[in-house]
Amino acid sequence: MRTLRSLAIAAALGVISTSAAHAIPNPYVNNNACGGNEFRTCASLNISWTGTTATVTIQNLGTQGEVFKAFGFANLPAGTTITASTIPAPLAGRFVAGPTNEIQGMGFDATPPAPQNGLRAGEGPFTFSITFGGAFTAANIPGTTFAIHAISGPNGCSTKLEVSATGTVNDAGAFPNPACGTTVIPEPITMTLLASGLAGMGGVSALRRRRKV
Repeated sequence: MRTLRSLAIAAALGVISTSAAHAIPNPYVNNNACGGNEFRTCASLNISWTGTTATVTIQNLGTQGEVFKAFGFANLPAGTTITASTIPAPLAGRFVAGPTNEIQGMGFDATPPAPQNGLRAGEGPFTFSITFGGAFTAANIPGTTFAIHAISGPNGCSTKLEVSATGTVNDAGAFPNPACGTTVIPEPITMTLLASGLAGMGGVSALRRRRKV
């Protein structure tokens, strides 16, 4: 009787440990997760679940002008919906929540044009939240994958950083990849200074022409 009881307990523990082994640790914390294929995408990530609500704190650690175009969860069951979401105020006009083909899942997508409106290199950390409903239940969490789609350079190079169901990051890719180049997005203040400078130069030229006359 004791032997059967011990076997039953061992089997139960085996089921628990097996299911836990396939879940992204909750919370999942990685201050320097890197992965990709055409170049290396690096991010600081903190992902935690409360019921079917995921809270994601993300920072773009890129150094080659990478822009995070989309990020969120893949491997969701058919019929999954989004019932609620939050986007940080500074990014409210740059991201929308919903299905995203970039990661074949659901999460947050940059509004066009993506290079200007995505999460740019060096930005963050920012905290987003998303609540799944429909066919999605807490039992589906262990099978999810978290993914980031990044783009870089004038050649439109792109890559994905993925955190698998075991918490493993797809650490791959060349860094930097010369074919991707860098993407430099002028800040508004820079454009203002540039315009002022050009206007000033025009004024000096006009003044010189008047003196010659």
